[in-house]
Amino acid sequence: MWGFGGRGRPPQAWAPAPLEDIGEVKLEDFRAVVRRIPRGDVMTYAEVAAAAGHPTGARQVVWSLKGAGLDLPWHRVVGKGLEVRLSGIPGLEQITRLEAEGWRIRGRKLVRLESEDEAETKLKAPRAARRKNASKAG
Repeated sequence: MWGFGGRGRPPQAWAPAPLEDIGEVKLEDFRAVVRRIPRGDVMTYAEVAAAAGHPTGARQVVWSLKGAGLDLPWHRVVGKGLEVRLSGIPGLEQITRLEAEGWRIRGRKLVRLESEDEAETKLKAPRAARRKNASKAG
């Protein structure tokens, strides 16, 4: 008696294709692109897949990062809209690493920190308020 009201088939557990079915060549293509992401930059899963020559392989990018070693800068790959998609400890580690590379996180979205010159310009004191009728004030 499976499903709603005791009818239906037994539930099928969905699981993505095992790494062996994805193909080692494709996994290495993804990892090679991730290795070339410079410090301070990020790419989305879809951008990595497209750059590797597999434009429909965004989900496989995730699997390639899971099976990779610690030498791979996996934290520079984020979700669509520059969102941190990982949860729990891996998500916190990704946020920490990205902040160390100059990113600020608001909610789950990445915001690029400005250069020091731009930040100083925005912090200058505002201009004195002007009165509309300053000449009539007497």
